[in-house]
Amino acid sequence: MKEAEKSAIGVNIEERRLEGQTFAQAILDSPEAHGPDLSQIPTGPEVFYEQMDIWGISRDDLHAIGIGRDEGKLSLIRDGQVVLSGDYQRFDIRGHASDYSKLAVVAKRQDEKEDLYLVQQNSQKVFGEARKRIGVLEKGDELAWVLLRSNVDGNTYFDTYEFVEDGVAGVRGFSVKGDWSVYRQEINDNTRKVVWNGGKKKDFKSYIFWDDMWLARGDHVDFRVSTDGSMVFTVSREGGRTEVTLNGVLISEIIGEFGRFVASDDLSLAVVEIQTKEKKDKGKSQLFVFTPEGVTSSAKFDELAELKREEGRVTAKIIRDGVQREIVISRDGKAEEEEPIEVLGKTS
Repeated sequence: MKEAEKSAIGVNIEERRLEGQTFAQAILDSPEAHGPDLSQIPTGPEVFYEQMDIWGISRDDLHAIGIGRDEGKLSLIRDGQVVLSGDYQRFDIRGHASDYSKLAVVAKRQDEKEDLYLVQQNSQKVFGEARKRIGVLEKGDELAWVLLRSNVDGNTYFDTYEFVEDGVAGVRGFSVKGDWSVYRQEINDNTRKVVWNGGKKKDFKSYIFWDDMWLARGDHVDFRVSTDGSMVFTVSREGGRTEVTLNGVLISEIIGEFGRFVASDDLSLAVVEIQTKEKKDKGKSQLFVFTPEGVTSSAKFDELAELKREEGRVTAKIIRDGVQREIVISRDGKAEEEEPIEVLGKTS
């Protein structure tokens, strides 16, 4: 149905389609239905569309989302009510609450540009035509908040929005120079600060940032964040060396390449496997242990079969000279090596 057009003489001209497909009929025909009874889904007024597709039906069969098209105009329908419409190619729903009461929608325009809407009672455009490569990186439970990534004039922007009673509110944001792809991110529930790993075209290195603060760079990088979000532990590998940082401060540089690593929730204990590059010990590895008091390491071994974090300690299963052993590392500062277990017909 076209919106009423008001003329200069105060006359409204309104047009509506009289045949086609309705939201209610599309629900009945939808393969998205989870049960036989869909009668509780609100379907709203009888409005016909050239094409109507049901995007999803909630698990409790009480709510539905549909996308209707008529004469090039696209409409997003929730429980029979239009919540977003315009001259768009398509709607891409990037996040939603379980009852569809909150939606994050990227709308692709005819000129290939994108708009981003956060929909609650009404739709609110967050990003317009200046933004490119819009994406939802992270979402809170029931879409309580969203972390958005976009590009403007060759710079990458990160913005966090929360759904509030009367719409949405911007919580915080930051930007980084350059057009970045994001491979992995963690956002703290309390501070909303973001630790992220990303890279750029024609730059074959991988980077770690804490918001817009550069922490590490290398051919291969990894990180852990403390539960309270106050500390970030990084390891990075480049040119046969491994660098370890805490909150961007270099705490150790080791000859060799890191493999697996684990850390406690508060980062008071971190254990990193380092594969040595020294000629005399080529192919061997060590476990490097990091605590607030300093750094220590285990004896060298041939293979790391398992490395896992347990309550109050870290355990590793290693093989040295054909013998499987277990290393137990705890916060008393000592690394215990258990009795050997015979494998491959050899003993220590």
